[in-house]
Amino acid sequence: EEKLAQLKKLSNVFLARHWEHEERPEAIKALKGMIDGAEKFLVTGRNLTKDTNPEKDVFTQVEIDTLDKVITETNAWLKTETAAQKKLAKNADIRLTVKDITDKMSLLDREVKYLVNKIKIWKPKVKPAAEKEKKKEEEVVASGSGDDTKSEEAEQQQEQATKEEQQEQEPVDEITPTPAEEETKTPHSEL
Repeated sequence: EEKLAQLKKLSNVFLARHWEHEERPEAIKALKGMIDGAEKFLVTGRNLTKDTNPEKDVFTQVEIDTLDKVITETNAWLKTETAAQKKLAKNADIRLTVKDITDKMSLLDREVKYLVNKIKIWKPKVKPAAEKEKKKEEEVVASGSGDDTKSEEAEQQQEQATKEEQQEQEPVDEITPTPAEEETKTPHSEL
């Protein structure tokens, strides 16, 4: 039994190295595919920042820069590690392991998923009431350069609008007509 344990211990080193050599190309291919997808998403994401598209400011510049940094670091790491691994002999210790590749994939995946979830829950900012009030104020400021009557009219309009809003919000009591008392009249005769 001791001999079997020693043989397994020695053979596990070779089997693990063989497994790494077999699985590494597929892992590298998956990482490259993930990098390509992240780069395409980055191009789309750059169009959804406040600087490029103020109406759809889903992402901040910091988030875009972070994703760009992760992509470039992963690309550079992959190139250097694959070159270093190719220089090594097949029987030498492994430098680029499948675990390292999956760690880089998870880091890249985490950044992309964060931005994808952010775009899923993003809702455009609604400002119709605020914009109307600003326009009214701008009109008052622009046209009211000395005219008190125009500013008073604008104030009255605003007061009226707020009163209407309050009336809409208050519950309205239902009015039910009370039946009139029936008088005892002589029946009408038809002609």
